[in-house]
Amino acid sequence: MRTNLRMMAIAALVAAGGAACSGSTTPDTTEPATSPTPAPTIGSDASPTVAPSTRPPATEQEIAIATEFLRARTARDVDAARAYLDPEVRLDWGPGQTYGTLDAGMAWEDAFGIVTTLQGCHGIEAPGPADVQCQVMVQTAVAEALGRSPGIDCVDITIGDRSITLVELGAQGPDCDYDYWTSTFVPFYDWMRTAHPESDPDAMYADRISPEGLARWAQYTEEFLADRAS
Repeated sequence: MRTNLRMMAIAALVAAGGAACSGSTTPDTTEPATSPTPAPTIGSDASPTVAPSTRPPATEQEIAIATEFLRARTARDVDAARAYLDPEVRLDWGPGQTYGTLDAGMAWEDAFGIVTTLQGCHGIEAPGPADVQCQVMVQTAVAEALGRSPGIDCVDITIGDRSITLVELGAQGPDCDYDYWTSTFVPFYDWMRTAHPESDPDAMYADRISPEGLARWAQYTEEFLADRAS
């Protein structure tokens, strides 16, 4: 199981705690390192080892399923998006982690001012990590207020028996912008520690899709934007 890179980045920032809030400037952020493909060991008569294919290439139908799911997802059409999901799906892209929390995850994105736009989907050659990878342009009201350009999430989608079984943040891709979320959450958390020292960013992030959590994110986002505008 691959770990959600966005969660790792944000969790690491919160765990750092004091370093993020003790200085008056936003800490430098760097793009999380990706694991390079190891070079093959080549002897005098050896050839590079090629991993065996574990599945056939993605079909046009699988690419269409991924495309239509994300088209509905970015349009906030919960019913249409859920129609493409297996009831046992695992959602590791976005805050709603299960079939039943998809709508709450979308509500949190609205509370934080997240806008997503589907750029396109393509099949991943076997033995890739999933069947289909899609690029989704992401912008948040917070990032926009900070002058950040939109980022690109690479979303890997695994499909089984004509329904989606796994959606996760892609680990590889030349167009993926892993620094976008770090550069958004660091200054937001810095502001929150000053404006709301009673709130724990880690706990607030973990509770972001409960009714209380949604209300708090909406309130703090609105306050942050007002402070930036003043």
